[in-house]
Amino acid sequence: MKESILKRSVRHYSYGYTKTKEWRLKAVAKKYRAFRNELFKKYGGLEGLPHINKHRFTLSKKWAEDGLCKKYGLQGRQWKVVVDEVFNTLSAKIEQIKKTVRIDISKNKKFSNEEHHYLMYLLCFNELLYNICNGRSMETEKKFNISTERKFYLQRYLHSRMRKRCGGKPISRSLSFTIDQDMYNVEMDEKGRNWIAISSLVPRDMIKIMLTDKNPIRGSLKVKMMKDRIEIIETEIVPCKKLAENKSESIIGIDKGLKNLLNVSSDNKYGVGFGKTFTVFSDRKTKKNANRNKLRALYKKFVDKKFFKKASNVLKYNLGIQKYNRVKEVERKELERQINQALNEFFALDNPHTLIVEDLKFKSRTKRLSRVQKRHFSEWLKGYLRRRIEFKCQQNGVLLAEVNAAYTSQTCPFCGFVHSDNRKGGTFHCLNCGREGDADYFASLNILSRLDDPDIGRYTPYREVRKILVERFEARHESGGTVETVQPVLQIQEQEDTHFLQSACS
Repeated sequence: MKESILKRSVRHYSYGYTKTKEWRLKAVAKKYRAFRNELFKKYGGLEGLPHINKHRFTLSKKWAEDGLCKKYGLQGRQWKVVVDEVFNTLSAKIEQIKKTVRIDISKNKKFSNEEHHYLMYLLCFNELLYNICNGRSMETEKKFNISTERKFYLQRYLHSRMRKRCGGKPISRSLSFTIDQDMYNVEMDEKGRNWIAISSLVPRDMIKIMLTDKNPIRGSLKVKMMKDRIEIIETEIVPCKKLAENKSESIIGIDKGLKNLLNVSSDNKYGVGFGKTFTVFSDRKTKKNANRNKLRALYKKFVDKKFFKKASNVLKYNLGIQKYNRVKEVERKELERQINQALNEFFALDNPHTLIVEDLKFKSRTKRLSRVQKRHFSEWLKGYLRRRIEFKCQQNGVLLAEVNAAYTSQTCPFCGFVHSDNRKGGTFHCLNCGREGDADYFASLNILSRLDDPDIGRYTPYREVRKILVERFEARHESGGTVETVQPVLQIQEQEDTHFLQSACS
């Protein structure tokens, strides 16, 4: 097995700069953006298929002869970097389109195996796809046992799928540009301050920016212009462990939560203070947004009454976005730091060989949750947490598996009884066998057991999951299992209805 390579971004920040340097860097970024959008406009759709892997040879020489680089005022090295960046983006887009089209083809049951093979073969060649998408019937070198009329139908089908999955052409809006190792210099002055000199639009003219850190910088960089600073983003290679190098034999399930970030089947908890920090940040931002909405209404009122001086003062002194965005970014970074710290502690202490996680697909439209709970769950960084878990597993040579999360927090892992009243907040008390403990720990045990479940797959609908769990519990009851004080599910439901009627009458 080949050694996997991961990439991660390392950010360096500027430490003060003059308006002249800011203007010159923005001028470079605008030239990059204009040229980038020109290429996206010409080759961003299916028109770029024949040039994806041959742009260096078929297009670069032509652009140099036509003086395209002089039109945008870029140096030769700069416009070549833009060309590589654009076509790498387009190559990734085309591969994603092909991936979705392959899924569409595999799901189509009207095609025979030979026709499936023919369509998959056409997807391997960009030139064939380009000709097909331009209405040209193509004959392949490989022979297929398919009639000419059927081939024409399959090519039209492939054309329609490619057009549908292509979408719109990419467009660049941010003020950023890429530089390679020959377009900048890094040096340290007599006072120990770190400086980076970046190529401008003029040959042999560099723009020097002081950085806040003294870490070494190498490789290609991305320069991003922010409102109050400049970011230098470096891509760092992170070598990963092979799966064979991981000598651990433990299989661990984790329950991802908001109060405690990671609840492990080994009865450990990581990221215990995450929920409190997140709630404080979320509530503060909600209160701040409510006050800003009142100020926006006041601004609109002043404009309607033609009090333009008052309206401009409200807009200038009360509705600024620089401080608002800066505080928002600081809070986001703090939450990300806590997530990474919890994951580092988990992989260092538990050291799993296989990690079982729940496939969370939360929808904030759930009626049973309050408005505050919906807001907390919708703002929760579960997407970032999922990506970091995947990164850490690949880095540490850990197998990762996702299982169905339906009813893992309502099912007793010992007797299999499922009911919504089993869980009360952070405590789990089984209404059937009387087992009591931490709800998140019991959920992690259920997640661990879902790995080898033959009936409950990752994409099994939650209603079918409940039906399967209820049937298993009743079958165990009928066979005389070892469960203590087993009560049928229907009996529990009748007791709930009786209790509800009594409380309503009283």
